[in-house]
Amino acid sequence: MKGISSLVNTKTINILAGIVFLTVLFLPFIKLKPGIPGFEVVDIIIVILGIVVWINRKAYQSKRLFYIILGYAFYVLITIFVNSRFFEVRDYFEIYKLLKFLIIIGLFTLINGKKFIKKWIKPAFVVLVIFNMIHYYDLFYFNDLLENYYQAGKRVSEFGLDSMGHPTDKRLLGFLCNPNYNAITFMFFSIIFIPKYGERLKIRELIFFSIAILMVFLCQSRTELVALAVTLVAYMVPIIRKELKKILLVLGVSAGCFVLSSAIIEASVFSDDSEPIVQNGDMDSEVSDSLENAELNQPLYLETLFDGSAIKSNSLQQRIVIWSLLWEMIKDKPVFGHGPNKEFFYDNKLYAESDYMLVLWRYGFIGLLIHLLIFSYVIYATVRKLNQPFALIAFLYTIVLIMSSLANNPFFHQTLMVLYGIVIGFYLNSMNVKNKSET
Repeated sequence: MKGISSLVNTKTINILAGIVFLTVLFLPFIKLKPGIPGFEVVDIIIVILGIVVWINRKAYQSKRLFYIILGYAFYVLITIFVNSRFFEVRDYFEIYKLLKFLIIIGLFTLINGKKFIKKWIKPAFVVLVIFNMIHYYDLFYFNDLLENYYQAGKRVSEFGLDSMGHPTDKRLLGFLCNPNYNAITFMFFSIIFIPKYGERLKIRELIFFSIAILMVFLCQSRTELVALAVTLVAYMVPIIRKELKKILLVLGVSAGCFVLSSAIIEASVFSDDSEPIVQNGDMDSEVSDSLENAELNQPLYLETLFDGSAIKSNSLQQRIVIWSLLWEMIKDKPVFGHGPNKEFFYDNKLYAESDYMLVLWRYGFIGLLIHLLIFSYVIYATVRKLNQPFALIAFLYTIVLIMSSLANNPFFHQTLMVLYGIVIGFYLNSMNVKNKSET
């Protein structure tokens, strides 16, 4: 073990962390055959990452969160046994996800956050923005690549078109091929670059923050717009009297980016020369005129939050139907739930569309409490230290995930779980450094 330990130096750990970060952002989920679980590059090197974390286990001054995650994984195993699902291999992948989350946190606890942001996160952000804009305007046949290699399916083939094939406002999909998850990814960057308490404003950081917020708006995720609003409130409350100028600047930038994104979206709709699936020549002229007028009067996707039509939207109504179905089943097994039972969702082509409802269905009320304990611990640990940059980042991104989990499944998403592990790891590393300097 000493021989292996000598190879695990700071440079090696940083390279491994960089590989993890870049691959989850840019590379597709690899699926060899239907029915066989897919994997990422991270999964290929997870054993190496686990060894690195184990070798450095004495470097972790606070292990409470690690124990909570281990307890969560053990409880999932209990639900598998309670539901007599011993031989359902798919179920054990949910335990693996939690152990992988733990390893990612452990890895990034060994990383200097400031140096990693400068060397890896900022360049990756610039490249990610460029590729997302290439995708938004479908340059160089980039969307064909997303459709063929990133399992984007209809979301890309019908990108910027409504059900009739007419141009409509685009929702930025990105490499995750999902506007909601893409928005949460850019929320990660916006929080990394948000002006920190007690620090002087840096123009470059402010520019990066502005671009990240703009990209969030271009994703047109209503859930993330609400999450962003709540996150900004959480950001403002502790410094509302001390740093009013900084608050006004952040709000002004956010409002300006919203207006700019609306202009970009409208311009992309009305400049789009896509041919409709149903040609006007095949329709009665009166119907054609009605469709054109409807297109002109139709509010942008995000604007439906403000005029109340989002409540009547198909996406919300579909979610309500699914949640009602799951709730009836939850009442049958409220304590331990139904276990991971992944095939139930695959066979019925269902998406829980809420982490809380999914956890409640799978693991019962005990599982939901353990799940919430992870968020609660991070909030409790960071809320009293928000003047420290990485405590603020972990605090705000936890709020993003808490809000996003109401109508999406970010916690168990392979990319977003890694991003959450990164911000937690950065925070724990900063606490380790602080404690060492005080002793």
